[in-house]
Amino acid sequence: SQSSGSLSYEFVKNCFYPLKGAEAVSAVVQSWEPADYIQPEDSKEQVPVTVKDVDHNFWKVFNYDFVSGKPFTKADFESGIRTVVIAQSLARKLFGGEDAVGRTLSLNFVDYKVCGVVKDGSYALGNSFAQLWKPFTTINGYDRNSGSYTGMYKVYIVTHSKDDFSQITQQVNDYVRRVNLSDKDNVLDLM
Repeated sequence: SQSSGSLSYEFVKNCFYPLKGAEAVSAVVQSWEPADYIQPEDSKEQVPVTVKDVDHNFWKVFNYDFVSGKPFTKADFESGIRTVVIAQSLARKLFGGEDAVGRTLSLNFVDYKVCGVVKDGSYALGNSFAQLWKPFTTINGYDRNSGSYTGMYKVYIVTHSKDDFSQITQQVNDYVRRVNLSDKDNVLDLM
Protein backbone atom coordinates (compact mmCIF):
# COMPACT_ATOMS: atom_id res chain seq x y z
CA SER A 1 0.00 0.00 0.00
CA GLN A 2 0.97 3.64 -0.32
CA SER A 3 0.24 6.71 1.75
CA SER A 4 1.13 10.34 1.24
CA GLY A 5 0.42 13.56 2.99
CA SER A 6 1.85 16.22 5.20
CA LEU A 7 4.32 15.43 7.98
CA SER A 8 3.78 14.16 11.52
CA TYR A 9 4.78 16.29 14.49
CA GLU A 10 7.31 13.66 15.55
CA PHE A 11 8.96 13.77 12.12
CA VAL A 12 9.06 17.58 12.17
CA LYS A 13 10.44 17.61 15.72
CA ASN A 14 13.17 15.03 15.03
CA CYS A 15 14.17 15.88 11.47
CA PHE A 16 13.44 19.52 10.73
CA TYR A 17 13.59 21.52 13.98
CA PRO A 18 17.22 20.44 14.69
CA LEU A 19 18.54 21.36 11.23
CA LYS A 20 21.95 23.03 11.32
CA GLY A 21 22.45 25.95 8.95
CA ALA A 22 18.79 27.00 8.89
CA GLU A 23 18.00 30.52 9.99
CA ALA A 24 14.48 29.47 10.97
CA VAL A 25 12.29 26.37 10.66
CA SER A 26 8.54 26.66 11.12
CA ALA A 27 5.81 24.04 11.16
CA VAL A 28 2.25 25.00 10.24
CA VAL A 29 -0.86 22.83 10.42
CA GLN A 30 -2.20 21.93 7.01
CA SER A 31 -5.86 22.31 7.92
CA TRP A 32 -8.92 20.99 6.16
CA GLU A 33 -11.18 21.93 9.04
CA PRO A 34 -14.48 23.71 8.53
CA ALA A 35 -14.69 27.42 9.23
CA ASP A 36 -13.79 28.75 12.65
CA TYR A 37 -15.95 31.32 14.43
CA ILE A 38 -15.40 34.02 17.00
CA GLN A 39 -18.16 34.73 19.50
CA PRO A 40 -17.92 38.47 20.25
CA GLU A 41 -18.81 39.80 23.68
CA ASP A 42 -22.26 41.39 23.90
CA SER A 43 -23.46 39.72 20.69
CA LYS A 44 -25.12 36.54 19.55
CA GLU A 45 -23.41 36.92 16.18
CA GLN A 46 -20.86 34.32 15.04
CA VAL A 47 -17.97 35.96 13.18
CA PRO A 48 -16.28 33.64 10.64
CA VAL A 49 -12.50 33.84 10.81
CA THR A 50 -9.58 32.28 8.94
CA VAL A 51 -7.29 30.61 11.48
CA LYS A 52 -3.78 29.30 11.04
CA ASP A 53 -2.22 27.00 13.66
CA VAL A 54 1.51 27.76 13.78
CA ASP A 55 4.61 27.49 15.92
CA HIS A 56 6.59 30.33 17.50
CA ASN A 57 9.03 30.43 14.55
CA PHE A 58 6.27 31.32 12.08
CA TRP A 59 7.01 35.03 12.63
CA LYS A 60 10.69 34.48 11.71
CA VAL A 61 9.75 32.80 8.42
CA PHE A 62 6.83 34.97 7.31
CA ASN A 63 7.09 38.74 7.35
CA TYR A 64 4.19 40.42 9.14
CA ASP A 65 4.34 43.94 10.58
CA PHE A 66 3.19 44.15 14.19
CA VAL A 67 1.16 47.28 14.89
CA SER A 68 0.89 46.43 18.58
CA GLY A 69 2.04 43.70 20.91
CA LYS A 70 4.27 40.86 19.78
CA PRO A 71 4.16 37.20 18.70
CA PHE A 72 3.50 34.49 21.24
CA THR A 73 6.72 33.25 22.79
CA LYS A 74 8.48 29.90 22.60
CA ALA A 75 7.43 29.31 26.23
CA ASP A 76 3.79 30.08 25.35
CA PHE A 77 4.02 27.68 22.42
CA GLU A 78 5.67 24.86 24.36
CA SER A 79 3.18 25.11 27.22
CA GLY A 80 0.12 25.33 24.96
CA ILE A 81 -1.00 28.67 26.36
CA ARG A 82 -4.10 29.96 24.59
CA THR A 83 -2.76 33.14 23.08
CA VAL A 84 -3.30 34.56 19.59
CA VAL A 85 -2.07 37.11 17.10
CA ILE A 86 -4.85 38.75 15.10
CA ALA A 87 -5.03 40.85 11.95
CA GLN A 88 -5.66 44.58 12.30
CA SER A 89 -9.02 44.43 10.49
CA LEU A 90 -10.23 41.70 12.86
CA ALA A 91 -9.05 43.73 15.85
CA ARG A 92 -11.10 46.70 14.62
CA LYS A 93 -14.16 44.53 14.04
CA LEU A 94 -13.98 42.93 17.49
CA PHE A 95 -12.67 45.77 19.65
CA GLY A 96 -13.36 48.96 17.69
CA GLY A 97 -10.68 51.56 18.22
CA GLU A 98 -9.42 50.04 21.47
CA ASP A 99 -6.07 48.28 21.64
CA ALA A 100 -6.71 44.55 21.33
CA VAL A 101 -3.52 43.41 23.08
CA GLY A 102 -4.37 41.87 26.43
CA ARG A 103 -8.03 41.44 25.51
CA THR A 104 -9.74 38.06 25.46
CA LEU A 105 -11.72 36.63 22.57
CA SER A 106 -13.76 33.47 22.24
CA LEU A 107 -12.76 31.23 19.32
CA ASN A 108 -15.10 28.26 18.87
CA PHE A 109 -16.21 28.85 22.48
CA VAL A 110 -12.68 28.68 23.88
CA ASP A 111 -11.06 31.81 25.33
CA TYR A 112 -7.75 33.10 23.96
CA LYS A 113 -5.74 36.17 24.98
CA VAL A 114 -4.55 38.52 22.23
CA CYS A 115 -0.77 39.05 22.42
CA GLY A 116 -0.26 40.87 19.13
CA VAL A 117 -1.92 42.63 16.21
CA VAL A 118 -0.43 42.60 12.69
CA LYS A 119 -1.19 44.45 9.50
CA ASP A 120 -3.49 42.40 7.29
CA GLY A 121 -1.80 40.04 4.86
CA SER A 122 -2.82 39.08 1.36
CA TYR A 123 -5.36 36.30 0.84
CA ALA A 124 -3.31 35.33 -2.24
CA LEU A 125 -0.48 34.17 0.05
CA GLY A 126 -2.21 31.01 1.24
CA ASN A 127 0.79 29.57 3.07
CA SER A 128 0.80 32.42 5.56
CA PHE A 129 -2.56 34.20 5.26
CA ALA A 130 -4.97 34.19 8.18
CA GLN A 131 -6.93 36.59 10.31
CA LEU A 132 -5.91 34.82 13.50
CA TRP A 133 -2.80 32.76 14.31
CA LYS A 134 -2.58 30.51 17.35
CA PRO A 135 -0.06 28.00 18.69
CA PHE A 136 -0.77 24.55 17.27
CA THR A 137 0.03 23.17 20.73
CA THR A 138 -3.43 24.40 21.75
CA ILE A 139 -4.94 21.65 19.56
CA ASN A 140 -5.81 18.49 21.48
CA GLY A 141 -3.68 15.72 20.04
CA TYR A 142 -1.39 18.01 18.03
CA ASP A 143 1.23 15.26 18.32
CA ARG A 144 -1.19 12.34 17.86
CA ASN A 145 0.59 10.96 14.80
CA SER A 146 3.64 10.07 16.86
CA GLY A 147 5.29 6.96 15.51
CA SER A 148 4.16 7.72 11.97
CA TYR A 149 5.72 9.91 9.33
CA THR A 150 2.60 11.46 7.88
CA GLY A 151 0.42 13.91 9.72
CA MET A 152 -0.90 17.42 9.45
CA TYR A 153 2.19 19.65 9.25
CA LYS A 154 3.91 21.58 6.50
CA VAL A 155 7.45 22.81 7.11
CA TYR A 156 8.95 26.11 5.95
CA ILE A 157 12.68 26.81 6.11
CA VAL A 158 14.59 30.07 5.82
CA THR A 159 18.32 29.89 5.19
CA HIS A 160 21.04 32.46 5.63
CA SER A 161 21.94 32.07 1.96
CA LYS A 162 21.07 29.86 -1.01
CA ASP A 163 24.34 28.01 -0.45
CA ASP A 164 22.88 26.53 2.77
CA PHE A 165 20.22 24.52 0.86
CA SER A 166 22.59 21.71 -0.08
CA GLN A 167 23.73 21.21 3.54
CA ILE A 168 20.14 21.23 4.77
CA THR A 169 19.00 18.85 2.03
CA GLN A 170 21.84 16.48 2.96
CA GLN A 171 20.79 16.50 6.64
CA VAL A 172 17.18 15.67 5.71
CA ASN A 173 18.29 12.93 3.31
CA ASP A 174 20.56 11.44 6.02
CA TYR A 175 17.64 11.39 8.46
CA VAL A 176 15.36 9.70 5.90
CA ARG A 177 18.09 7.14 5.14
CA ARG A 178 18.40 6.29 8.87
CA VAL A 179 14.61 5.94 9.15
CA ASN A 180 14.52 3.61 6.15
CA LEU A 181 17.37 1.48 7.53
CA SER A 182 15.54 1.03 10.85
CA ASP A 183 12.07 0.39 9.41
CA LYS A 184 11.92 -2.85 7.43
CA ASP A 185 8.16 -2.60 6.73
CA ASN A 186 7.99 0.89 5.24
CA VAL A 187 9.92 3.10 2.88
CA LEU A 188 9.90 6.83 3.49
CA ASP A 189 10.33 9.10 0.48
CA LEU A 190 10.18 12.88 0.67
CA MET A 191 9.24 13.89 -2.84
